[in-house]
Amino acid sequence: MNNYEINKAVAEKLRPRLKVINHKGKLVWDYTDHHGFLYSTVPDYCSSWGDAGPIIEEYGITLVNMYCHGWECHVIEKGDEACNNSNKLPLVAAMSVFLEMEL
Repeated sequence: MNNYEINKAVAEKLRPRLKVINHKGKLVWDYTDHHGFLYSTVPDYCSSWGDAGPIIEEYGITLVNMYCHGWECHVIEKGDEACNNSNKLPLVAAMSVFLEMEL
């Protein structure tokens, strides 16, 4: 998956009742109210620690720097490793693990 697809999937997993669409080249949550359509930009979970950090912390995702091999991420559930992923970019690895998790 590329960053666009990961960001879209994370947004859909976090807010399953809202539709995520591409609006003028940006990922947005599509709200509809009595005034018409409203859009809220989807955060960049793959590039922003401010956006991804709360997810990493809340779901207990561990980031391990494997030095020249990139970053490895793990989630331990019920005393056993439930999900893991590695990538050269730490947030991409962490969000990939988040997508593997059962909430």
